[in-house]
Amino acid sequence: VKETEAEETEAIEETEAEETEAAEETETVETETEIETETESEIKMIVQSEAVTETELESRIKIEIESESLTEAETEAGTETEKGTESETGIETETETETEAGPIDAIVADFISAREAMGEHWSIAYEDLETGEAYGYQEDDVMQSASVVKLFIMGTVYRDMCYPKNGERVIPFHEEYDGQLRDTLESMIRVSDNGSANLLIERLGEGDFAQGVQRIQEFCEEYGYTGTSIGRRFMEENPSGDNYTTAADTRKFLSDLYHGTMVTEEASRKMLDIVMGQTRKNKIPAGLPAGFTSGNKTGEMPEGYGLGCIENDSAIVFAPEGMGKGYVLSIMSNNLGGRNSEAINVIGQISSRIAQWYMDQHQKN
Repeated sequence: VKETEAEETEAIEETEAEETEAAEETETVETETEIETETESEIKMIVQSEAVTETELESRIKIEIESESLTEAETEAGTETEKGTESETGIETETETETEAGPIDAIVADFISAREAMGEHWSIAYEDLETGEAYGYQEDDVMQSASVVKLFIMGTVYRDMCYPKNGERVIPFHEEYDGQLRDTLESMIRVSDNGSANLLIERLGEGDFAQGVQRIQEFCEEYGYTGTSIGRRFMEENPSGDNYTTAADTRKFLSDLYHGTMVTEEASRKMLDIVMGQTRKNKIPAGLPAGFTSGNKTGEMPEGYGLGCIENDSAIVFAPEGMGKGYVLSIMSNNLGGRNSEAINVIGQISSRIAQWYMDQHQKN
């Protein structure tokens, strides 16, 4: 019995041991399973976290790339805007300066700055007869003209008296006066006779000086000489006004003569012939090198007449053969304060410099 009980006890203990061992194995398996599950969960979380991180990183990279692209685009746009601004301001200003001043500033800067520092007023206009390139310094400034304005009287006479529209003269004249007309014009232009100028203005107005002035203004408006006006008789005592023009207007007048667009081609040729016979050659013509020829109209007024102090000259200059057609040059100086002789010398020196520049340009070409 004892042996049986012992065997049963041993069997029970073995069973319990096996159950305990099985329970421990089950617990171990469950623990390992839990560990594996937790590990897998952690790995999954880590992977997901890494995926999120990679996604965020990619997103951030994408954002940074887009931001850089935007910055570059903005920079390019800003650059283009700056370029556009330069184009609208600086570049165009340089072009305008080149068109308006061109080489004139560099050629005459020392002369002009010194003269204007003394209170003088200078204006210069230049045009190449072949290319049409036009430059200037204050060329649109309205200046006291002195006798240079007589060019526009001549133009009006040819329009209204010599070559009237519709074949009929605007101003009727007796035959005996017709023979004297060219002589009167030549006297007014070539020797700057003031009496001839006053007479022609009166004839334009059929005896009325004011009406003659009105006809001259109509002529100037028709041909675009916008800065030119006549406000007094020549050498009038105690005048209430004065005569004015611009370097640009006189430049255009002489250019129109050369191109045959003043009144008619024949009229332009005849007026140019009168201008070429000018007797006063002490300003622009005096500065021309050998081989150049010119026609010009001067204007001057010494101190003491109550009409300012003036030295002007407007010339058409023909170049030697092989150097282009030549050019028009107009130089005007007002407010001279009695320094007329100095201004005459300066005009000659400016003329010389511009002629040399013209030759240099055509030798390069």
